[in-house]
Amino acid sequence: LINSTSFVGESSRVLSEKTYNLIEVIDGVLKENLSLLSQNKNVELSSQDVKTAKSNYLPSVTASGVSSYVDPYLAEISNGQNPEYSTLANITLQQTLFSEASNANISIQKKLQKAQQENFNTEQLDLIFKASNAYFNALILKTNAQIQMRNLDLTKRNLQIAEQNFEAGQSGKSDMLRFRSQLAQNTQSLVQAINQLEQSFVVLNQLLNNPVQTKIDIDDVVLDEGVFKGYNYKQITALLDDPTSREPFVEFLIQEAKTNAPELKSLAYTIDATDRNIKLNSSGRFLPTLVFQGQYNYVFDRSGAGSIAPPGFGLIDNYYNVALNVSIPIVNSNKTNINKQTAIIQKEQLSINKENTELAIAANIRNGVLNVIN
Repeated sequence: LINSTSFVGESSRVLSEKTYNLIEVIDGVLKENLSLLSQNKNVELSSQDVKTAKSNYLPSVTASGVSSYVDPYLAEISNGQNPEYSTLANITLQQTLFSEASNANISIQKKLQKAQQENFNTEQLDLIFKASNAYFNALILKTNAQIQMRNLDLTKRNLQIAEQNFEAGQSGKSDMLRFRSQLAQNTQSLVQAINQLEQSFVVLNQLLNNPVQTKIDIDDVVLDEGVFKGYNYKQITALLDDPTSREPFVEFLIQEAKTNAPELKSLAYTIDATDRNIKLNSSGRFLPTLVFQGQYNYVFDRSGAGSIAPPGFGLIDNYYNVALNVSIPIVNSNKTNINKQTAIIQKEQLSINKENTELAIAANIRNGVLNVIN
């Protein structure tokens, strides 16, 4: 079919279900990409961890009931305090008034929630970068397919001329055979170019959470028009072409990258959480934990042996008690010191990761600048 077809016009998909520009691709992946939606659930889960940590300061109310049977000989001599058959219920209230461990957990979970949000921001930026690369790669492959179409069309015309010259006796058979061979090679190149373009559309469909067989097309891009008009590429080119301005400009880009990099912000929040853990297992362990407790009891039934109090003794069917529990940990099987040492090691590891990330950012910026210059 390709050999007998004449290609005209641009290589656009007339019957495409949707044609995207770059902004629509970026908006689409930010709203519909499954990986990003999954990462957003991690942010929601970290918010739940914060709520769980705060819930330690909410009151706890428990209701329970007990029916019991006691040895009748023991019940007989209990003066009615422990009858043979009894049914009672109680309601218990427990409220934490102060706990350094709970305070630390709330603070740590808040920091980790912010770190998780920065991880989500990192995923967003990575996805924007990936989608943009996929878009421009599709544009390159689209242009390549059009070039291969033109090459094939040119080879067809040259073959036609070679066949006419051969039939007229103006040239030998070698020219005609050479163009036939070239026709086969150009046909193969065109098939490969079209398949590569289709693969790029599959990648875009996957990023956009479309069915992979969806017929889509993309608009062309001009770097000085539309959304790119405000970026002033000529000024950037001038800064990079001048050796005296290039290095200060690169240093400025590195500083901006470090200021805005969500990876570094995530590590900073995680380090803060680790610092809070170190503080908890240092001086914080000597702070007391205050817990208020209250209980109301009601006896529904007494029967059998020992259910009636002897003369001079009274039985109370309902009563309550309250208590303030103060506890200070003194020795915890050395676990507190171990936890502190573990947190210190974790902080050192995070600091190393932060330095490594800063170094990677600087290297990526410089490599990016060199790629632009190239």
